Amino acid sequence: MRDILGSNYITHARASGLGERLVSRRALRNTMPPVITLIGVQYGYLLGGAVLTESIFGWGGVGQYATESILFTDYSAIQGFVLLASTFSLLVYLVVDVLYSIFDPRIEY
Repeated sequence: MRDILGSNYITHARASGLGERLVSRRALRNTMPPVITLIGVQYGYLLGGAVLTESIFGWGGVGQYATESILFTDYSAIQGFVLLASTFSLLVYLVVDVLYSIFDPRIEY
Protein backbone atom coordinates (compact mmCIF):
# COMPACT_ATOMS: atom_id res chain seq x y z
CA MET A 1 0.00 0.00 0.00
CA ARG A 2 2.90 2.32 0.74
CA ASP A 3 4.32 1.86 -2.76
CA ILE A 4 0.95 2.51 -4.36
CA LEU A 5 0.38 5.67 -2.29
CA GLY A 6 3.71 7.02 -3.53
CA SER A 7 3.03 6.32 -7.19
CA ASN A 8 2.49 8.94 -9.87
CA TYR A 9 -1.23 8.46 -10.42
CA ILE A 10 -1.95 8.91 -6.71
CA THR A 11 0.15 12.07 -6.68
CA HIS A 12 -1.78 13.28 -9.72
CA ALA A 13 -5.11 12.47 -8.05
CA ARG A 14 -4.13 14.46 -4.97
CA ALA A 15 -2.92 17.35 -7.13
CA SER A 16 -6.23 17.31 -8.99
CA GLY A 17 -8.02 18.00 -5.74
CA LEU A 18 -9.57 14.62 -5.01
CA GLY A 19 -10.37 13.93 -1.38
CA GLU A 20 -8.11 11.73 0.68
CA ARG A 21 -10.88 9.17 1.10
CA LEU A 22 -11.31 8.77 -2.66
CA VAL A 23 -7.55 8.61 -3.18
CA SER A 24 -7.24 5.88 -0.52
CA ARG A 25 -10.11 4.00 -2.14
CA ARG A 26 -8.37 4.04 -5.53
CA ALA A 27 -5.10 2.92 -3.96
CA LEU A 28 -6.81 0.10 -2.07
CA ARG A 29 -8.51 -1.09 -5.24
CA ASN A 30 -5.13 -1.38 -6.96
CA THR A 31 -3.54 -3.27 -4.08
CA MET A 32 -6.24 -5.95 -3.88
CA PRO A 33 -5.20 -8.38 -6.70
CA PRO A 34 -1.98 -9.57 -5.00
CA VAL A 35 -3.84 -9.94 -1.70
CA ILE A 36 -6.59 -11.97 -3.39
CA THR A 37 -3.97 -14.20 -5.00
CA LEU A 38 -2.28 -14.91 -1.67
CA ILE A 39 -5.59 -15.72 0.01
CA GLY A 40 -6.52 -18.10 -2.82
CA VAL A 41 -3.22 -19.95 -2.60
CA GLN A 42 -3.49 -20.21 1.19
CA TYR A 43 -6.77 -22.14 0.91
CA GLY A 44 -4.92 -24.94 -0.88
CA TYR A 45 -2.40 -25.07 1.96
CA LEU A 46 -5.25 -25.18 4.47
CA LEU A 47 -6.50 -28.43 2.95
CA GLY A 48 -3.03 -29.94 3.23
CA GLY A 49 -2.76 -28.65 6.78
CA ALA A 50 -6.08 -30.29 7.63
CA VAL A 51 -4.68 -33.64 6.52
CA LEU A 52 -1.62 -33.18 8.72
CA THR A 53 -3.55 -31.86 11.72
CA GLU A 54 -6.15 -34.62 11.62
CA SER A 55 -3.45 -37.26 11.33
CA ILE A 56 -1.43 -35.94 14.27
CA PHE A 57 -4.29 -35.31 16.68
CA GLY A 58 -6.42 -38.26 15.59
CA TRP A 59 -9.45 -36.18 14.71
CA GLY A 60 -11.93 -37.85 12.40
CA GLY A 61 -12.26 -36.10 9.09
CA VAL A 62 -11.39 -36.12 5.43
CA GLY A 63 -7.66 -35.77 6.14
CA GLN A 64 -7.50 -38.77 8.38
CA TYR A 65 -9.65 -40.72 5.91
CA ALA A 66 -7.20 -39.87 3.13
CA THR A 67 -4.21 -40.89 5.24
CA GLU A 68 -5.76 -44.22 6.20
CA SER A 69 -6.78 -44.94 2.61
CA ILE A 70 -3.20 -44.35 1.48
CA LEU A 71 -1.86 -46.67 4.19
CA PHE A 72 -4.33 -49.44 3.30
CA THR A 73 -4.04 -48.81 -0.49
CA ASP A 74 -7.75 -48.16 -0.94
CA TYR A 75 -7.60 -46.68 -4.43
CA SER A 76 -11.22 -45.64 -4.71
CA ALA A 77 -11.01 -43.67 -1.45
CA ILE A 78 -7.79 -42.00 -2.63
CA GLN A 79 -9.49 -41.05 -5.90
CA GLY A 80 -12.43 -39.63 -3.96
CA PHE A 81 -10.16 -37.48 -1.82
CA VAL A 82 -8.24 -36.23 -4.85
CA LEU A 83 -11.55 -35.41 -6.57
CA LEU A 84 -12.76 -33.55 -3.47
CA ALA A 85 -9.49 -31.62 -3.12
CA SER A 86 -9.39 -30.68 -6.80
CA THR A 87 -13.04 -29.57 -6.78
CA PHE A 88 -12.36 -27.44 -3.70
CA SER A 89 -9.31 -25.89 -5.40
CA LEU A 90 -11.25 -25.19 -8.59
CA LEU A 91 -14.01 -23.45 -6.65
CA VAL A 92 -11.50 -21.32 -4.75
CA TYR A 93 -9.75 -20.29 -7.97
CA LEU A 94 -13.12 -19.51 -9.56
CA VAL A 95 -13.90 -17.18 -6.66
CA VAL A 96 -10.44 -15.61 -7.04
CA ASP A 97 -11.10 -14.95 -10.75
CA VAL A 98 -14.49 -13.40 -10.01
CA LEU A 99 -12.94 -11.18 -7.35
CA TYR A 100 -10.26 -10.12 -9.85
CA SER A 101 -12.93 -8.94 -12.24
CA ILE A 102 -14.63 -6.98 -9.44
CA PHE A 103 -11.53 -5.27 -8.07
CA ASP A 104 -9.43 -4.76 -11.19
CA PRO A 105 -11.21 -2.76 -13.91
CA ARG A 106 -8.54 -3.64 -16.48
CA ILE A 107 -9.65 -7.29 -16.53
CA GLU A 108 -12.60 -8.05 -18.79
CA TYR A 109 -14.25 -11.39 -19.34
